[in-house]
Amino acid sequence: MAGEATFRLNTSLKDTKWMRGGVLQEGMALDPQDVRSIVERDMQPGLASLRQNVSRLGSKTGRLRRAPAILTRKYGRGSKFRIVGLLGYASGVAPHAAYIERGTPPRAGRGKVVAQRMAWLAFFANREQMRATIQGDLEALVQRHMAKLS
Repeated sequence: MAGEATFRLNTSLKDTKWMRGGVLQEGMALDPQDVRSIVERDMQPGLASLRQNVSRLGSKTGRLRRAPAILTRKYGRGSKFRIVGLLGYASGVAPHAAYIERGTPPRAGRGKVVAQRMAWLAFFANREQMRATIQGDLEALVQRHMAKLS
């Protein structure tokens, strides 16, 4: 049939990667440090809330007041990574922070420390706000990278 258009699917390696999204994934590789900075910046309301909770407790030495921190961890390699943000106490600053946070069982001659759950409360009081701002900033980061592709 003369003049009829035919449709053929090219299955070469390059086209196969394009169809699976491999080429787009390589072009859209985000810098983990950019994602980490967004997570750290957008978790600041939780950190402020934790610092406020700790200041209400009062202190003898001030170590617990200096301990609130945000810790970020990167899991995975290459373009497949995850950044996890943790709100809590910096390691080594106030070793007793875990006892104040989670409490202790009754101790011989020293009583019982009741769990204060200050980090827990700070996180859950600000969770939706932190999630929304992180999501918005990550979407903006992806949009900036997509603009570079076109």
